[in-house]
Amino acid sequence: MQRPLIAAIEAGGTKFNLTVGYSHDQPLEKIRFSTTHPEQTFQRCQAFLAEAADRHGPPAGIGIASFGPIDIRPDSPSYGTFMDTPKPGWTGVDFRAALAQFRCPVVIDTDVNAAALAEYRARAMHGKSLAYITLGTGLGVGLCNDGSSLHSHLHPELGHLHSEALAGEPSGTCPFHPRCIEGLICGPALAKRWDIRPEQAPDDHPLWDNLAHHLATLCRTVTLAYSPHSIVLGGGVMQRPGLFQRLNAAFSSQIGNYLAHQLFPQGIDQFIEPPSYADAGLVGAFYLAHARIAGHEV
Repeated sequence: MQRPLIAAIEAGGTKFNLTVGYSHDQPLEKIRFSTTHPEQTFQRCQAFLAEAADRHGPPAGIGIASFGPIDIRPDSPSYGTFMDTPKPGWTGVDFRAALAQFRCPVVIDTDVNAAALAEYRARAMHGKSLAYITLGTGLGVGLCNDGSSLHSHLHPELGHLHSEALAGEPSGTCPFHPRCIEGLICGPALAKRWDIRPEQAPDDHPLWDNLAHHLATLCRTVTLAYSPHSIVLGGGVMQRPGLFQRLNAAFSSQIGNYLAHQLFPQGIDQFIEPPSYADAGLVGAFYLAHARIAGHEV
């Protein structure tokens, strides 16, 4: 039996990544382009998918891993619609409506929930749970428990947790919360707060220990609230050499020895780890569509 043809979209605040194929690791077509105004961005999506359909046939389903906040409740009349996003021009935009011409199931989750699903499956973690944190243009947290994303009235918005200031650090940049973690340590926030691009900051620059402190606060909260078996951290900022070591030291200091044997039987260095996929969100989008076609909820 031939596998279904699937279109996967990773919709980031900076870039859109799209693939079409029968498996996530062997795409027949792929494209990447900058996220601009919704109309222009969706026109590029539509053109790519239409051209791929001409060559390979129509997709059986479309999976979307999107930046947010976005309505990801399948039973909601506004399913797939962006909410109060700081991305200019995107609030109120209906993602699913932009793809209606392809007349196939369209399933949407957050980029971090999709990435959590991909990393969960990469580790064959049946019956376990995983948290995925991305730190780049923004900061997001996704959770996968026994193969299913954590949803409620809204998806997790843990990037907006409050974090206490360290002595002498600049103020945050979030327009909603002056001291939320995203507004303190996402890439643009680091550049604005410290007046230097993160990739240009030397290893002894104070922003790195400051970042590790606030990121450790987030990891501690995720650990104590959800007790995942693993926390995976991806995104452009996390590519910095030595950052995981700084984070582990700060996290160990904050968590202390509290339930260490139960929470981290594999050790903290194995509890907080880098991703298996460079494009985990895109892989997760593929899995979302495949599950919907097969009649399974993710």
